[in-house]
Amino acid sequence: MTEQTRQKLAVISSKADRVWQWEYANFARTEGISAAFTIGRLPNGRVEYCGSVSAPSEEATTALANVVRFFAQPNEHVQFFTTDWVRPCGLPAAPGWVQDPGLSDGWKSRWSDLRGELHAFLETVPHMSVRIDEGPISYGMALEIFLYGLYVHSTKRPIIMRLRRNRMLYAMVERQFHLALEVILLGIHELGVVTAKELRGQVIQHEDALPLLSRIQTARPPVLVDCVQPNIFSVKHAYLRNRTT
Repeated sequence: MTEQTRQKLAVISSKADRVWQWEYANFARTEGISAAFTIGRLPNGRVEYCGSVSAPSEEATTALANVVRFFAQPNEHVQFFTTDWVRPCGLPAAPGWVQDPGLSDGWKSRWSDLRGELHAFLETVPHMSVRIDEGPISYGMALEIFLYGLYVHSTKRPIIMRLRRNRMLYAMVERQFHLALEVILLGIHELGVVTAKELRGQVIQHEDALPLLSRIQTARPPVLVDCVQPNIFSVKHAYLRNRTT
């Protein structure tokens, strides 16, 4: 492979390895993201809808958000996935360096498979979803809204402000955002594993190409719903919980 390609692989491997050790990944593996929603009636008879999400700290989320942005931006020449979902334009073409004849077929195949699986997941609208003027909120839309409304810059802040009018709906979309981050984090990690092997000249075996989202697709949506008390329910997902490798 060319030296330029080797340098890009080294950056992917390094970032993937570091982010897997960060606070966000540790929280997701040990605690799992959870959300609680309540429906109650106030003394004046008005129905109140509330929601809250238990997730990693804002600092940990911001750190991961910047890495996610790196892997999505076309000008970084990686673009493992896209964050353009409010007005979707499809999965962009893979960067040209991925066709380097020096890259193994095993690595190219895994890159393509992971990229396709992430795109398919992000375009999914969950069964418990929120609809806004722009349409039903998919996992990708939730990612874009929070990424560019709170954590990276504020171009999507108007949508955030609309959602905040209802705390339950806001929490539902916030939970989707964190779920999308978890799946992307897992995808980046698995890309990092096969990229490290590629750099070492190791053959990428069949077991390195297991479908990223197989356990998500077979039990989708993998959510535990617990009735805590009347008019209160909580949901929890744990895609990375107890995963150490």
